Amino acid sequence: MPQKFSPEALTVARGAVSKYKLAQDARVPWAAIHAYENGMTTPTVARLCALADALGCDVAVFFRADDADAAVAA
Repeated sequence: MPQKFSPEALTVARGAVSKYKLAQDARVPWAAIHAYENGMTTPTVARLCALADALGCDVAVFFRADDADAAVAA
């Protein structure tokens, strides 16, 4: 099943960590975190890795099954 970046999953993974703190720890602009969480843009693989490292999680937590593709496959 295809996987797709999930803005909501990033927000959930961030939990109580502020966007500013995550941006600082991941060494990415705060505006990028905002754009990712609001679905305005998708992070690069390098940024996903930096976010996962900063949050102490696996990159896979930022992905969800693509329901549109799953419906076509069924």
